[in-house]
Amino acid sequence: MKHHNHSRGLRLAAFCCSLLLLLPLLGCGKQARQESLLIAGSSTLLPYMEKLKEAFQKNHPQILIEDDAGGSTAGLIAVKRGAIDLAMMSREVTREEDDQYTRDYLIGKDAVVIVSNPANPLANLSRRQLQGIFGGQVTNWSQAGGNNASITVVGRKVGSTTRKGMEEMVMEGIDFAKSATLLESADAVFKTVAADPNAIGYLALKDVHDGVRALRVDDVSVSRETILSGRYPLSRDFFLVIYDKPKNAIQNFVDFALSNDGQKILEHEGLIRVY
Repeated sequence: MKHHNHSRGLRLAAFCCSLLLLLPLLGCGKQARQESLLIAGSSTLLPYMEKLKEAFQKNHPQILIEDDAGGSTAGLIAVKRGAIDLAMMSREVTREEDDQYTRDYLIGKDAVVIVSNPANPLANLSRRQLQGIFGGQVTNWSQAGGNNASITVVGRKVGSTTRKGMEEMVMEGIDFAKSATLLESADAVFKTVAADPNAIGYLALKDVHDGVRALRVDDVSVSRETILSGRYPLSRDFFLVIYDKPKNAIQNFVDFALSNDGQKILEHEGLIRVY
């Protein structure tokens, strides 16, 4: 009889041990299903959102965030219809799109800086001139008031956020010149422009260093102040947009993007922090 009780005791102990081992797994399964958030919109903002998402999920592992591109307008329509939880926009909500349930939060700004070699005497170009140069219609610096020398156009390959900025704010649907030298990185653009007296290229503000000249655009110099004020013409605002009564987790994510930690992440990735 004692042997029977001993066996039953061992089986009970084994069962309890198994249950204790399973509890963390059961708990994790429950947490993983707890909440999922869908974010979509601006393809330009997507890489920055990935970095925010990674940091946010470290402190909120029970929240699953799925993000995708699709465009600012599509994102706004989707969030209004309830198809997604949060829209990313690289422009302001227009008066026609706005209503009492739409709330947009400015989380950062960026700018495209036009750079030339310091040996080039030209210090200012208009947006129209830039369109002609990068589109291949203007091929000699003398056509823009500079020296009689062929222009070396330098740019980034498809997929670069800085290139997307150029497409939106300068090119306006015009293709880049076929003769343009397209490079993989900002560092390659910087080094190429710094080494060629007749080169022109574009960079994010964080990638501009001594060795190239940041040109004025429409007579406005680029700086943190002119970007934040909106005076610099080649700058954009990035927004997160929620609609009606969002899930608590979405409001928490927006609050994180606006916090010091969130703003530090965006600044590290190249945006101008707004808080």
